[in-house]
Amino acid sequence: MLRLLFGLLLCSLLVLPGCGKKEPVKPAAVSTTPSPKAAVKLTILVVGDAELAAGIRLLRGEWAERSGGELEVRESETEDFLGGEPFSADVVVCASRYLGTLVERKLLRPVRNSVLEDEKLDLQDIFPVLRNRMMRFGGETFGISLGEPPLMLAWEGELPAKMAPGSPITWKQFDQFPVRRSTEPRLEFPRATALIVRAVAYSNLRRVSAVLFDPQTMKPQLAEPPFVRALEELVALENAEAPDGEATTVKLSWPTATVGSESGETERTRNFTGLASADKVYDRSFDIWSSDNGAGESPTFLGFSGRIVSVSKSSRNAVSAFKLLWWLASGETAVQISQRSGATIWFRRSQVAQSSNWLRGRNVTEETADTVTKLLTHDQVYVLPRVPGIDEYLRSLDKLLENRGLSGISEEGAVEQALGEAVSRWQTITESYGREHQREAYAKHLGFGKSVE
Repeated sequence: MLRLLFGLLLCSLLVLPGCGKKEPVKPAAVSTTPSPKAAVKLTILVVGDAELAAGIRLLRGEWAERSGGELEVRESETEDFLGGEPFSADVVVCASRYLGTLVERKLLRPVRNSVLEDEKLDLQDIFPVLRNRMMRFGGETFGISLGEPPLMLAWEGELPAKMAPGSPITWKQFDQFPVRRSTEPRLEFPRATALIVRAVAYSNLRRVSAVLFDPQTMKPQLAEPPFVRALEELVALENAEAPDGEATTVKLSWPTATVGSESGETERTRNFTGLASADKVYDRSFDIWSSDNGAGESPTFLGFSGRIVSVSKSSRNAVSAFKLLWWLASGETAVQISQRSGATIWFRRSQVAQSSNWLRGRNVTEETADTVTKLLTHDQVYVLPRVPGIDEYLRSLDKLLENRGLSGISEEGAVEQALGEAVSRWQTITESYGREHQREAYAKHLGFGKSVE
């Protein structure tokens, strides 16, 4: 019995240490792999350019692979865009001449320095005139250019040797050539444009940027001697007899504006050259015409076409929106998108060798690429004022010339009367936006002042 009790006690001592003992609790496994970021959906609004919008849609899959997010492409007509409510898109692509309008309405974000300084964007590769003039407003960069075609003279067929590419001519000489003058369908305000390019050429190059308005008062300068002479010449051309036979047709245009000829023939070669220059220029300071200070030179005319891409201030995904802007404006993506539009041209030095991407199928001469590149690197440039209501100003002038009819402005004093009426109409437009507001916007366009955040 004693042995039995001793055995039971020994067993209990041996079992006791393990009785009731709990297994140690292992901590839950923690993954060191970061969870994927939520996909961001971005919206890009393309204004007045169905071809460019179609090009961006083709790249939505590539953007999805790159970012993991979705890209929605919307379109808007220009009138709806300018006259409607503030847009809700993350990124907007529109005509470059609307940059000032959007900035003044506080709808755009300045491009971040991190984007501008990115080596892959290579901002310095963009032509200086686009980088320093077209992309900036009030001293800040608000968008990246997708191409800015300069206005040129375009024709099909043979021309006098004096008008061949590389042979500078004056408007006086040009008017004596037996050619037909036509209108480029994509040029929105053809009569106003024809008047402006001549008047600018007749102005002192030191003041060429401020030809349309007085920067101090915002008073239109349409009744000044350069405009009087320009309109007199256009009236004389309208009233001159049309050339006999199948004369060559010449018009204001740019290389990517149209495909083929107006008659539907695509075989004929289309030629482009820079605009004519002035034999004399008007010096407003001394109220004299002179053969110095710009005579014989023609500035490069920009702002009548062209596209720019910007980030909207309403975007809730600004970081992703700026990545999209960077992607659209750099590398092969920019080439693929820009070449789809009839309102663009190459905009980087490195793209000159790819000029055929923009000119393909348009039967232009081999000299065209060189001529365009020279214009985009010209020292003297005239940029159409990027002020609120710029289309209203141009449309008003264009309609006045259309309704009056150039052939009907032939009586003595009729030119001055027509231009005086144009001044009055422009004054009304300026007052409707606020004279001081317009004056400040014009100063920012010219490179003075700073835009309001």
